[in-house]
This record gives sequence, C-alpha cells and structure tokens, in this order.
Amino acid sequence: MEQITINMQQHGVLIDPSSRSIKLVEVSQKVSLKELYKHLECNMIEMANPNSTFVKWQDTLIVDEEGLFKQGQQFFKIGGQAYAGRGLILSTNEEGDMTGCVTDLDDIVRATHFVEATDLM
Repeated sequence: MEQITINMQQHGVLIDPSSRSIKLVEVSQKVSLKELYKHLECNMIEMANPNSTFVKWQDTLIVDEEGLFKQGQQFFKIGGQAYAGRGLILSTNEEGDMTGCVTDLDDIVRATHFVEATDLM
C-alpha cells in the first residue's frame, strides 16, 4: 500500500506597519524562537494580549520587546492598544507549542489600525 504524506501548512498573521500590510505567513507546526525573530525582524519578543473580542482564546499576539527603542519605528493598534514594529498572531496548542493562528484573517484586518507615532501622544 502506498503511503501518502500530507503537508499541513500552518499560517500566522503578520502585521507590518512599515508596509501597512496584514498577511498570512507560513509557519512551522511548532514555531521556534528563531522563526519568531525572523518574522518579527527582532532579537527579543514579548507576548501581548490584544484585549479584543475578535481574537480567539487560543491566539496570542507576539511583538518586538524592544520595538519602542528603535528609531523611526512604525505602529499599529489592535484592541485599542498600540504596538511598535511588527506583530505576529499565532495560536497555542494543547502541548503549549506555538502554531498557526486560528482567528479569521478578516477579523484581524477589521480590528487592526495603522497609526503614526504623533497620534499616540
């Protein structure tokens, strides 16, 4: 009997205020710290709670912990809270591993707004 391998692609949602884009990005079944650094273009991460009703309970927003210290940083708001730099929304599975996002992309797009630094003061 022939064995069939199914490639289950997982996707995170990348929020990039520099390009003002929100898009699906392919992620591993178990997302590594190195992979998070690559997507977020940073060296330290912080888990954030977007405090919004659109996010399913399994999902978490991951951001650059040092984002506020970078010159010329761009910002986005989600759930009324502002974040500096890129954000990546992923889910946590039963084992505690980071994996693909379960919240619908359209819901994330509706809840996300790009803002200028001057609008935050």
